[in-house]
Amino acid sequence: MVDLKINVGGKNFFISCEDGQEEDLKSASVLLSNEVEKLKNDLGKISDEKIFLMAALIITDKLKMKGKDLDKIKESMIKVQEELNQVKKEFDILREKNVVEYDYENKLKEFSSFLDEISVNLDVQNRGHVEIKNNENEKKIISDEEQKTLF
Repeated sequence: MVDLKINVGGKNFFISCEDGQEEDLKSASVLLSNEVEKLKNDLGKISDEKIFLMAALIITDKLKMKGKDLDKIKESMIKVQEELNQVKKEFDILREKNVVEYDYENKLKEFSSFLDEISVNLDVQNRGHVEIKNNENEKKIISDEEQKTLF
């Protein structure tokens, strides 16, 4: 235990606390002292007991309000998490439907193979036509219409 001297409302107090809690206790005493000083300035001559009691009640009320604010924030976070989970579910459903309706992976593989073939045999002179070689090393001209069906 550590013995600590604090000043609240112009009065010195000696308090014992656990090791490592000194700074927390000092900052709490400053908060309490500030409330006591505000009350002394606002209310004038009142007994120290009443001033300390009122300051403690004010701080307790502020703490309670912060707790309510925290509860509201937690509720909002729960709602946001629920909405996010719903969006994820809807996204998964859309992704599943999309995969069933259109197989992007295979289409990309086909497209990649097609691009590989035309990159080897591209004929710039052939306006609007692409020249590729088939398995027998014969040239085949693919029209614009045929190209569209590949995509």
